[in-house]
Amino acid sequence: MSPDEKYDVFMCCRLTDENNCTAPDKEYADEIYDQLTIEGVRVYYAPVSEANAEAAISQAKVYLVIASDKESFSAEPFRKEWISCAEEVRRNDDKKLITCVKGIGSQQIPQELLDNMVRDISRIDFLTELIRSIKKLTESSDEVGLSTPPENLLKRIEDFLEAEDFEAAAEYCRLIKEASPQNWQAYYYSFLADRGLRDENDLLLEEVIDGFACEYAESFGADVSDDEFFRRTIADMLGNDMRRALEYSSGDDRLRLATVYERFVSGVQDAVFAIEQQEIDGEEKKEFEKLRIIHEREQSERAAAKLKKQRIRTRFLTYMSVILIVLTVLAVKYGFVWAIILIVIVFAITVLGIAGLEK
Repeated sequence: MSPDEKYDVFMCCRLTDENNCTAPDKEYADEIYDQLTIEGVRVYYAPVSEANAEAAISQAKVYLVIASDKESFSAEPFRKEWISCAEEVRRNDDKKLITCVKGIGSQQIPQELLDNMVRDISRIDFLTELIRSIKKLTESSDEVGLSTPPENLLKRIEDFLEAEDFEAAAEYCRLIKEASPQNWQAYYYSFLADRGLRDENDLLLEEVIDGFACEYAESFGADVSDDEFFRRTIADMLGNDMRRALEYSSGDDRLRLATVYERFVSGVQDAVFAIEQQEIDGEEKKEFEKLRIIHEREQSERAAAKLKKQRIRTRFLTYMSVILIVLTVLAVKYGFVWAIILIVIVFAITVLGIAGLEK
């Protein structure tokens, strides 16, 4: 950027410590500067800019003050720069100041900076929200990234997906699709963001495949014998973003994406088939359990009947024995002939009774 070119953002931090070594603040500033320039934002940053700092401060719309230690605020020339930025914002309501800190409490931040926006660098969505805020302030638009080349935005989307900032990834995908309706990567990344996946490796994880399989089985049953219906249904479940990604991709990109898609579909099909086998095994187990219960009940009934029969037999034999003893005494001791006849009859009844009980 030439010295005469205007800046949207003036960024300052403590560059070196008391030993003239690179301060940690500069590492954070370098990363922020790189991301902002990728987004097409014109940034004044002392290590890479040629313009005069005071001129850049007067031109800029947004001021970024970056610190990771409370002592940084008193270090020169950083102290002079952030004070100039705060005074410029005080004089002009259209300009904004954002202080980006890490490991610093609000009580350690100068009041002049606390009167403006403060952002925590350690937050996972820090860069996303910072870039959105700056783009909105510098472009006077709610749209983020429309002026940035799609390839740069795609790199940002990959970073968002890796950081699991799926909301930001989806927003950037929407912007690319609006500006470049046939960009297959935007549709593919949109699909990943919508499903909460970081990349194709996540798509092929066992738990992800099992999740799709369960979703399919619950809605359409676990029968995958109709391959055409299964593939059509899975395609519908994946949605338009995946369909368009496959449609708009070409060459090696198309081959790679189609390979991932086929591996995923085959994995889901196998998982649904496994669910079907589990259901069949479950039904067989239920049937076996039912038969076992019936068998146990029949055995119990037979045991009860046998016990009852034994009790009846015992009582019957007891009664017959008493009768035979009485008749035998009458026949032997008193010579009653009729007693002998009754003994024969009772004996016959006993034999027949026992035989009947055995049956």
